[in-house]
Amino acid sequence: SALASIFGLTKLVVGGQIYDSAKEGQSFVGAEVWDAKYAMVAVTAENGQAMTEPCVGRTLVWAEDAGDLTVTESYREEQARGEIYRVRQNVEEKIFDAPFAHLMRIET
Repeated sequence: SALASIFGLTKLVVGGQIYDSAKEGQSFVGAEVWDAKYAMVAVTAENGQAMTEPCVGRTLVWAEDAGDLTVTESYREEQARGEIYRVRQNVEEKIFDAPFAHLMRIET
């Protein structure tokens, strides 16, 4: 939050996720989603913000019974002798207006 205030931003998000870059059927190979040589400055949507407000994109929830990003269901399974929990996430990330984000190369 200190860096965000220095640069006059409301928030600063640091990406550090990995994904499986292996071909289907092969062993897991972790690869970084975000390259450390790049940074993105963007106008993002806030919770409760009107859909008409400009931003780079939004996460859309498209399930009728979803009050949040995930829906959790549970039921008793006697064969397993326990509770079964099923969580589903019916969302889609949609880029609306790419000019509201800028990708910068950072020299290190």
